[in-house]
Amino acid sequence: MKITALTLGFLLLTNFSFSQIKKKELSGIWKTNSELYTKTDTIKFYPIIKDCYQTHWTIEKRKFKTNELNICTEPPRISGIVGKEKIKLRNRDFGQIIEYYQNGVLADKFRIIELKKTDSQGLKLMRFDKLS
Repeated sequence: MKITALTLGFLLLTNFSFSQIKKKELSGIWKTNSELYTKTDTIKFYPIIKDCYQTHWTIEKRKFKTNELNICTEPPRISGIVGKEKIKLRNRDFGQIIEYYQNGVLADKFRIIELKKTDSQGLKLMRFDKLS
């Protein structure tokens, strides 16, 4: 009986801890170094970074878009614009994930590791492939 109660308690606790982040909490512009975005498994996003080559995620209520830009040129150069982009938040048994779609096709998946909404805001994601 105690083992069943502990197991149920653990499952409820993990379910609540993984389903805390909502899309409106991610709203805004998140920035990271473009090299980190394309080459690493763990990506840290911040509202403000000081780097010439940046990748921006703009998350609004019904819209999502990514931009790759060089802010050290005058005027800043934008590249890497994709057609129709969309993200979906999904709850899985191993945590909450972000599915990133380009033109209706699943392009990438990220597991949310951490979201800090304090003075030093930050969003930490881990990229993964074919993990279910």
